[in-house]
Amino acid sequence: MTKARVLLRFEEWPQVDQSAWQALFREGDILDGRGAGAHWAEATRQTNLKQYAKWLGWLKANGLLDEEAPCPADCVTPEHVQAYARHVLDSVAPKTADSAIRGLKVVIKARQI
Repeated sequence: MTKARVLLRFEEWPQVDQSAWQALFREGDILDGRGAGAHWAEATRQTNLKQYAKWLGWLKANGLLDEEAPCPADCVTPEHVQAYARHVLDSVAPKTADSAIRGLKVVIKARQI
């Protein structure tokens, strides 16, 4: 797998990922579908957006991003996450790697609610 570090701009994300990201911040209450990330501070949103954009960039650079997948979670397989984690650990300092992997986990978990 490639060592490329590519941050995919939001406009380049597959439409299903863009829609899922925006749904995280839908306002409302528990009865009318408030998004799981609606309570995130702006700094948290930006950090998590950056971490998810790196994940998508890595998927694309490695030919693993299915832009036609009906669900963003389709690319989240144990094999892909393990390979991505190895890539991150090989690319940056341990604390930075930890932050990147945690940020990805937070976004994936929030989108599955």
